[in-house]
Amino acid sequence: MGVLSFNSIEPVNKTGYIGYWLDEAHQGKGILSCALQAFMRYYVERGEIRRFVIKCRVANQNSNNVARRNGFTLEGCLREAEYLNGRYDDVNLYGRVFHL
Repeated sequence: MGVLSFNSIEPVNKTGYIGYWLDEAHQGKGILSCALQAFMRYYVERGEIRRFVIKCRVANQNSNNVARRNGFTLEGCLREAEYLNGRYDDVNLYGRVFHL
């Protein structure tokens, strides 16, 4: 079906870098957004993470839409930052901060 997890965590900064994918058959149903909201709420309520970061390829509109729909702010674009399928792609960097 899919995966939602931290790719990495910076404990001192209380920052978590989120990665996700969802099988095409399950996309467009709000599943990932619901899971993402619960995921963030869990770590915020525990006081473990205050800043969440999502990096996604500029060309991946579905992934960019998930970030925007869930309150993330576009903080910049990393030029040719991800190597995939034999080429380097630009990556959007989104952030969302919760005040603990």
